[in-house]
Amino acid sequence: MEGDIAPIEKIISLAEQYNAMTYLDEVHAIGGYGPTGAGIAERLGVEKDIDIIQGTLGKGVGLVGGYIAASSKVIDCIRLNAHGFIFTTSMPPFLAAAARKSIELLQKDNASRKALHKKSFFLKKKLQKYGFDILNTESHIIPIAVNDSIKANKMKEDMFNHYGIYLQSINYPSVKKNKEILRISITKNHHLNDIEYFITSLIECWEAFEMSLLEVQ
Repeated sequence: MEGDIAPIEKIISLAEQYNAMTYLDEVHAIGGYGPTGAGIAERLGVEKDIDIIQGTLGKGVGLVGGYIAASSKVIDCIRLNAHGFIFTTSMPPFLAAAARKSIELLQKDNASRKALHKKSFFLKKKLQKYGFDILNTESHIIPIAVNDSIKANKMKEDMFNHYGIYLQSINYPSVKKNKEILRISITKNHHLNDIEYFITSLIECWEAFEMSLLEVQ
């Protein structure tokens, strides 16, 4: 929930010591990481070392639905034993066609991935410059520590109602109690003036709720 990227290579090594299977959730990474947008496993070159990879047709793909990728034996096992899958209505053909086209475009559009991460990095540096605690995450999902569930929810509402900016407040049990965060998801289509407006608005909101900032060195 805080935008962390798991130590996948260490997990693979550990699974091989214990003869365990690996299941990787790539839903936030699909479209945004790797040479063709297949995710963090592709970026690290370890796709073949993961037993099951879970992805989504939402978020980066821009539609709805999800999938898993695995060996034919694993897929057959799930087809025959997963009740939730057996009794689920199949995907409408128009959604399947749209998903296929969207993935085709994502595979070729490395420029958009670079733009996304460049703007995310720029925003992180700006937030750190003003003393916001962004928890040193590696991904494009940026968490800002609030550590107060009531303020996190009210600040989210204030940012939307007064500034037209949508943030997510993440509370227990998604995070530990008193470790609540506001979560930002920037896109490649945000301009630098959008980022500046966001920073200015967030500072005003922060001050209105009498929240403190880190001391900047």
